[in-house]
Amino acid sequence: MDEPDGLRGKWAHGHRPTLAGTVHRGRDRRPPALALAAAWAAFTGGNTEDLDRWATILQTFGADERLPDGTPLAGAVALVQAQIGANGLTAARDAADVAYRQYPDGPTHAVACVFSGLASRLLGDSDAARARCREGLHLGIVYMPIVAAHCTAQLALLDAETGDWTSASRMADDALRLVEEYEVEERPAVAEIFGAVAYVHARDGRSDVRDLVKRGVWLVSRLVGVAVYGQIDARILLARALTTIGDAAMARTLLVDAQALLDRYPDSGRLPELLADAQSHLDAVEVPLGVAAAPLTPAELRVLRYLPTHLSFAEIADQVYVSRNTVKTQAIAVYRKLGVSSRTAAVDRAREAGLLDP
Repeated sequence: MDEPDGLRGKWAHGHRPTLAGTVHRGRDRRPPALALAAAWAAFTGGNTEDLDRWATILQTFGADERLPDGTPLAGAVALVQAQIGANGLTAARDAADVAYRQYPDGPTHAVACVFSGLASRLLGDSDAARARCREGLHLGIVYMPIVAAHCTAQLALLDAETGDWTSASRMADDALRLVEEYEVEERPAVAEIFGAVAYVHARDGRSDVRDLVKRGVWLVSRLVGVAVYGQIDARILLARALTTIGDAAMARTLLVDAQALLDRYPDSGRLPELLADAQSHLDAVEVPLGVAAAPLTPAELRVLRYLPTHLSFAEIADQVYVSRNTVKTQAIAVYRKLGVSSRTAAVDRAREAGLLDP
C-alpha cells in the first residue's frame, strides 16, 4: 500500500498508536490511503468498533477511486472485508484474493497473502495456503515483519499437518522471534501466532508453553468481532497445547468458547473437524475420577494409558503430539513412581492401583 513513506514505516514496524493519531487528525477529509491504514491499525489492535467504522468510510468512496499509486481502492475494501471475515471462510479467502490480484506487490499484497493463506488452510487447500504464505513471508521481510510472522506461523502449522515437525519447530521459532524483535506481542491479532507456536512447542516438550498459552489466551480474548475464523483457530491451537501439557480444565474452557463462536459462523471449512479432533484428544487425556491423588502428573497419566497397547514410544508420541523423547522421559518417570523397571510391570502395578482398567 503506497501511503506516504513515513506512514509506511510506522504501520509496518509496530507503531500503531502514532498511526492512529495521524489518521484521527485527518479524519475530516478522510483520504482513502489513511482510511485504509486506519483499518489495518484497528484490526491489529483488536478494535472492532474502529474497524467497522473505517470499513464503512472506505465504502463511501466511489467505485473508480484510486490510491496514490494509481491502484483501485476496491481491492483495499475487499481486504478489509477479509479482515472482518463475517461471511465465512470462502468469502474471506475470495476477498483477500481480490486484493492479492489488484495489488501485485507491496504491503497490501503481503497482507492479502496472510488472509488468503489462513483461510485456504482452514478450507483444506494446503497447497494454496502454502503458496500464499511463502510469498507473504518473502514480502513481509521487506515491507511488514508482522506479516512475515503470521505467514511463518501458518507454514509451521502446514508442516505439522504433514508430520514435518523439524521444519514446524524451526518455523515456529522464527515466527516468535519476529514477534518479539518487532515488539508486537501486545497486539490481539498475533493471538493466532502464539497459538501456533504454543501448539508446536508443546509437542516438542518445550518449557515455555504455559507462558505462550497465557499470552495467547489474553490476546484472543481481546480480539472480538474481528477475523472470527482466526479467533476459533487460535482457541483450538491453544487448547491443543494445553491438552499436551496436561491442563485439561483450561483446554476445555477454550474449546467451549470456540464451539460457541463456531455455532454462529457460516461456511466454517475444516474448523468443525479441527475442533472435534481437539475435543477427542482432550477426552482421551482427562484424568478420571478417583485417581486425582495418584503420584503421576496428567502428562504421565496420559502416557500410562498407552502402555498396555502395542504402540511403540514413537507411535505413542504421534498420538499425543509430543516428541518420542518426551514420551520416553514420561514413561521412565511412571516406572520410577510406580516402583517398577519395565513397561509390563508398570501396567500391572497401575491396574492394581486402579489407574488403569483391569
